[in-house]
Amino acid sequence: MNRAGERWAHWGMALDETRIDQLRRILERLHAGEPGERLRQEARAFLASVPQDETVIVQDVLIDAGLTPHELRPPAGLGGDGSESPEALALRLPPSHALTLLMADHERLGGLLSDLEHFNRRLQTLASDSPPEAGVLADLVERFGAFEPHFRCEELALYPALDGADLPDDGLERLVREHQEVREALDQLAELARQIADGQLDRARARVDHVVSLLGPLLRDHIHFENTVLYPLAARTIRSGTWHAIRRSRGPLSRPR
Repeated sequence: MNRAGERWAHWGMALDETRIDQLRRILERLHAGEPGERLRQEARAFLASVPQDETVIVQDVLIDAGLTPHELRPPAGLGGDGSESPEALALRLPPSHALTLLMADHERLGGLLSDLEHFNRRLQTLASDSPPEAGVLADLVERFGAFEPHFRCEELALYPALDGADLPDDGLERLVREHQEVREALDQLAELARQIADGQLDRARARVDHVVSLLGPLLRDHIHFENTVLYPLAARTIRSGTWHAIRRSRGPLSRPR
């Protein structure tokens, strides 16, 4: 019996056959290592579609497959006012819209973060005399750095356009601080890559693990807030004539992947 079947047997319940097939397909993609926010959104949508008495089983199985409770949390609205989900927002916006591009950036950032976490897990198990992994870490840091136009677009154009909007008192300032914390984490990882290249693997690896363990939740929570609260709010409140300037301020990513 597979792990999902064990869970169902443990709870003494069975899922509808159609939902079993849907869940199996999601699990296969998770086990295959498919990255990205879209798969997490599909998992959340599937979880929301099952009856109440089956929810605990499905959530347990998805968490066992590698998702976190936070990732399974349904998209939030603003004060229960029925805010648009990221999926619905993406479907109604044109491909060239600034928010479409920013949400696509988020999906790539989520995949890149998964790559970094995978690298860190491998780094923690390397023997002290293993070939250095500095080049891999330096490349990951460079790939994160390619998203600086995304951060600057938000800081210089999107956030100012939302000044005075219905957000927590320090909402926009907090997002800017989080951008800076991401930059600082990347600076630390760049320095640690140099230490590894200099043969200081044992000295650097614990620090890499610490930085990655902080960066992961920080960036995922930041993306989740923007996708589920900030961007739907922006779509409702920013005038159409402003969006071209916001899109232009983003420009092309320096090294999209």
